Amino acid sequence: MKLPITLTLVLFAQLLFAQKAELSFTNSFDVDEEVYSDIKGTPYLFEEWKSGKIYSFLDTLVVPYQINYNGYTKAFEIKNGNKFINLDDSYYKELDLDNPEHPDYPIHFSKFGPKSLGGRWAQVIHEGPEFSVYRTFEAAVNQSQIQDVGKTIQVKTFTDRTQYYIYTEGKVEFFRIRKRDLRNYFGKKVVDPILKENKFDLDEYVDQVKLFALIEQN
Repeated sequence: MKLPITLTLVLFAQLLFAQKAELSFTNSFDVDEEVYSDIKGTPYLFEEWKSGKIYSFLDTLVVPYQINYNGYTKAFEIKNGNKFINLDDSYYKELDLDNPEHPDYPIHFSKFGPKSLGGRWAQVIHEGPEFSVYRTFEAAVNQSQIQDVGKTIQVKTFTDRTQYYIYTEGKVEFFRIRKRDLRNYFGKKVVDPILKENKFDLDEYVDQVKLFALIEQN
């Protein structure tokens, strides 16, 4: 007997939900603390790994495990004891990572940004009706040479590539969160009173969120 198309889709969705209702570590990898031991620096976005929430089309998972973004592999890693998995970003499209110092401001990531960002994970600084601001992070390996007592030593170092983008009127542009750039983009009459009154640290995530929310209101 053939099932009606609607019922078939419902059953498929339920099956998919059941498979993704909790993270599986069946195909996990062993945590190797030495994997980047020959490279100076780190490819990870956060110094401290974080817990948080992961969102899919069907469900929200509260993840008690440790999460971090690897800018070298361009994937979120989820660590459970001595095992880790790469987050399946074909299914999970958004995350909120806990921000213990500012619990009302979880660190939000999304793959639903403008198409010109190439489907990359982006940290969402602000999304509003007039404009949106995103931050991307990548880590590359830089190789150099040093001379040491008659021999050449190859040195590899992680360099991070952090970039902000502003999206408005269907266009994405590179953007720097500096007073001069803010003035050039939004105008001195909007920016200067906000900065004077609030004394924001323009490098701090929470202050960035507050700043762009106030600019949006003006």
